[in-house]
Amino acid sequence: MSRKQQQHHWVVIGAQGYVGRQIALHLKNNDTQVICTSRSSQSGSKMMRYNFFHSDSRQRPLAKSGDTIVFAAMVEDGEKRSVEKAMEFFVRNNAQARLIYISSDAVFSGRKGFYGEDDPVNPKSNYGENLARCEVIIQDSCPDYCILRPSYLYGFSDSILDNRLSNTRGSLRDRNKVYLFSDMYKSPLGIKTFAEAVISIAQTSYTGTLHVAGQRMSVYNFHRTGMELLGVSTENLIPTKMPLAGNYLRDTSLDTSRWKQIARPGRLQMTDNFFELDSSAVQQTNR
Repeated sequence: MSRKQQQHHWVVIGAQGYVGRQIALHLKNNDTQVICTSRSSQSGSKMMRYNFFHSDSRQRPLAKSGDTIVFAAMVEDGEKRSVEKAMEFFVRNNAQARLIYISSDAVFSGRKGFYGEDDPVNPKSNYGENLARCEVIIQDSCPDYCILRPSYLYGFSDSILDNRLSNTRGSLRDRNKVYLFSDMYKSPLGIKTFAEAVISIAQTSYTGTLHVAGQRMSVYNFHRTGMELLGVSTENLIPTKMPLAGNYLRDTSLDTSRWKQIARPGRLQMTDNFFELDSSAVQQTNR
């Protein structure tokens, strides 16, 4: 059942970041009333300053009943108790709105692969542990929520290429050798396809967790395909195996069958959706 007519406005937390920026752009292009927040204010910016960890910001409700909040800020690298306390305050003060929380595949250990939404989480990093804890807080305290778990997100967000492919492109253009794991697996998805999915899912009455991701592929193949689509030589892109020692996430690929039951996602392969971008971004690929 659509919630579109019920919503008054949207709030995008972290609208200056890679993910939040694209979601906000999609909403604005659809003439949707959206409030964009940023941790730091910049001259000329129309974004509202909002510091997730600051008590003055935390205690200020951002939305009312019928509104939708998309939480796309990456705050989970912080100290565990600080993140936990801030999220508890945030959810408590905005429980009247529909909350869409962007989590990730980092909540899994990577031992199994093809994880479903109901598989137990077992994070191996501080970031993953904080994500998992935030998920629990939202599940326990927010009556109308949806937790979305993507894997790698790639492509151009408002003409800015994602950091992973951008760094690889820069290294290869400098004629450096780049070694990437051929036995580490993810489920990459284009940023524009993901943004569309976030908005579409938010407009339903679905509550719970959804995996929103692309097809399983190795980290090496992900970068190789990306460079080929960008017209960058892959001569110095070298596949290598993961070392036995180390806390690597071997396979955090995601099962997206539940998402496909709710929606009809298209453009799941890199070759299908990589160039969902504007002309300025196309020109940048050849620089």
